[in-house]
Amino acid sequence: MVYRDWPNGTRWTPYAGVGMAASRVRKDFSWLWARSADPADIATGPGQPNAEQIRRNLAGTVSVGRRTLRDTVVGHILIAGVDRELSESISVGLRAQWKGFDAFESGGYTGDLLRSHPPNLRLDGSEPVKTWSRTSDTGRFSAMSTIRYAVP
Repeated sequence: MVYRDWPNGTRWTPYAGVGMAASRVRKDFSWLWARSADPADIATGPGQPNAEQIRRNLAGTVSVGRRTLRDTVVGHILIAGVDRELSESISVGLRAQWKGFDAFESGGYTGDLLRSHPPNLRLDGSEPVKTWSRTSDTGRFSAMSTIRYAVP
């Protein structure tokens, strides 16, 4: 982290900073998708010879799951603030901070139920259906008040 402050003839000292960051991110993710119970509402399977059967089989099914997703992301930090000296050893201030990170992407994971059955393409479980989650970016803005005490 690199800081630059601008001392001046007052007790107020503005400053700015920039730096790089890495963060281990955890996202608790859950889902519940419920299909309509009416086969006429299901749009899956058009053009298939068994389209009606597909719609009947999918009507009223649910897909559900809950997973903890993790990733390590890198990014940047921007800081701006102002401190006011109260005495030689104490100052107070206001600070704004932005942390911007690159994309979060989980590894592959399965759900608990896929269309109301275990999440597999084959009945023997040999082909689990997996998905992944991705965000284009992750950021955090914070504003804070500070108190600094210099130890003599």
